Amino acid sequence: MWADAETDIDYLDYSEVAEMASELLSDKSLLPISLGVFGGWGTGKSSTLRLVETELAARPDEFLVVKFDAWLYQDFDNARAALMGVISKALCAEAPQSMKSKAATLLG
Repeated sequence: MWADAETDIDYLDYSEVAEMASELLSDKSLLPISLGVFGGWGTGKSSTLRLVETELAARPDEFLVVKFDAWLYQDFDNARAALMGVISKALCAEAPQSMKSKAATLLG
């Protein structure tokens, strides 16, 4: 039996799904857009997201992929605040030097 861990290798042949998701995210006429990935334990959700990340990483000027592991925050009373904190830190880290001080205000 295989471990239930995400992978960069497409064992489940989900690369087509990842390509379609990347195309949807790239279509400016659909913005703003939210995509959901649903499925039971071990069905390849995390691996599919890693494949999407690989697709988007090829265009770093267009996309910033922010990883958030909700399991790490399952006991937090306000997981939404934890998510916003992770997003804010990622945006600050990627801000151009001329915007660093302004971006720091996101962190409060």
